Amino acid sequence: MAIVRTFEEYVIVNHQNFIVNDDDSEAEFKLDDRRTYKIQLSSKGYATKVIRSYLATNFCEQLNLWGADLLCLSTRSQLQQMLSEQDIHTLQSKIKLRKKGELEAGKTIARAFLKFLEVKKQLPVNEFGFAVIQTQTRRYYFDQRFKKQKPFRAPKNPIEDGEFGSNKKVTAIDEHFIALRPIDPANQMTWSQCKKHQSLLTELFEEFPCISRARWVEPNLLLSEYAGDEVKTLITDYSWLFNPAVFKDVCWFLAEMHSRGIALRDIKPENFCTKSLHAQVKIIDLDEVVNLDDLQAVHYMYTPSMLTKGLVQGIEARNKHFVLQADKYAMLKTILEASSLKIRTLIAKEGVIIAPRTGLYNWSNEHLFLPWIKTNIKPEYHQAVKGFIAEPTENPLTVSVFDVVDWEKCKPTS
Repeated sequence: MAIVRTFEEYVIVNHQNFIVNDDDSEAEFKLDDRRTYKIQLSSKGYATKVIRSYLATNFCEQLNLWGADLLCLSTRSQLQQMLSEQDIHTLQSKIKLRKKGELEAGKTIARAFLKFLEVKKQLPVNEFGFAVIQTQTRRYYFDQRFKKQKPFRAPKNPIEDGEFGSNKKVTAIDEHFIALRPIDPANQMTWSQCKKHQSLLTELFEEFPCISRARWVEPNLLLSEYAGDEVKTLITDYSWLFNPAVFKDVCWFLAEMHSRGIALRDIKPENFCTKSLHAQVKIIDLDEVVNLDDLQAVHYMYTPSMLTKGLVQGIEARNKHFVLQADKYAMLKTILEASSLKIRTLIAKEGVIIAPRTGLYNWSNEHLFLPWIKTNIKPEYHQAVKGFIAEPTENPLTVSVFDVVDWEKCKPTS
């Protein structure tokens, strides 16, 4: 592994022309043309100022350089974006020259990053297709098959008692990434086990921003982008009342997946996250996504409390139709729970029922659902949605959830 440092949150190779002093307060770039760039570092290792200097042969030359002696890196945000995309070839043309010498700072960083890329190309690739680079404090994973995607990074804050599901537990987290490991250390993942599934998801990451990127990068390590708090936690512990509109992107994603013959299979409030009340939610934990053509070869998967007995029986029989209807029912149930206080209370009371015999809606609780349906569902689909959430196996939804919701007018209800 190459030993590297972080510079403005991005990695730069620690080659012979990049020197950091003993107390980590200052770094230097020394170039062949006698220029030296001194980079003042914050306590966290971030660049706060770049000072350019080189040997002047006379007073006039020195005078011309004084204007660049205190060079603030005002293009940091542009540099960050381009470095993260590894777009070094267009770096110089995109930087706006605001001060004398600023372009030279860009060239310096570009040269250092090119050195890093040269080293990265020579790194061995693990069985999951990642080149691994260890910094002084972190570990980066670069996907060698999908090189345009940003690297994964192991989070810096380990936790002992993290949240856990049926198979994995959270072991570290920071503002950008979450690390999960198998609860049973013996249950390590192999590339042959997840090859088809991981390749499918990776191709979808850029196409659908509502997906929180997640990849197995080592046999015992799954890294996922931090997408915020779970919707389930926010509605249960903090009583957040969401507008159904925040589910628009994920409903479009679900409709598109179904049109391609792909089912998500484990939709529930715990698998949606957000960082604010009004932001579009992101979907996480897509471990159970499956192509319907492969349905017979994989284990059946569902969360019983999100479905009905009829849907569960259809899934266990590996019936493609019921698998798709289960996705739609679970999505509608999630939106209902997130955006209606009264329906949320009803669902909480019935939460202990595993795979109830019928759906949520019936004549005795009609008064809870009608206001929500009239507010959030297009008029032409009112009857279809009522029948579907009453008994999804007898009244299947023939269109997508995305098609039935009135996204322009929807709002939460009490």
